[in-house]
Amino acid sequence: MVSREPARDLQFAYGSARSPKSCQLIAQRRAEPEEHFDYLAMLMTARDKESARPMPERELIDEVMTLIVAGHETTAVDSTGPGTAVAAPEAEARLHAEMKPRRAGSAGARADGSASVTQQV
Repeated sequence: MVSREPARDLQFAYGSARSPKSCQLIAQRRAEPEEHFDYLAMLMTARDKESARPMPERELIDEVMTLIVAGHETTAVDSTGPGTAVAAPEAEARLHAEMKPRRAGSAGARADGSASVTQQV
């Protein structure tokens, strides 16, 4: 979460997508014939089924904003997982115990084939 105020989060995200850099990139992509293989290119080549017109500028920027917000949220949520997994003192102790042999040079493989703490995190 960028802030505790939902309206401010939306303003931040919209500002990122509507930034001069984003608009400049879209304009540059429209002006040049070079082919790109990314989400922006897919959005820019999308056509309306009925009219065959490209996506309007405002809609394109809104779609870019959706990708920015979704990417930000996914990254923020995914980065908290490993920290949360070892937050309990006993989990942290198991992780440190598992890492000691590896620092000493051994492979640290488990004989029973079960997932190690580091693999679980």
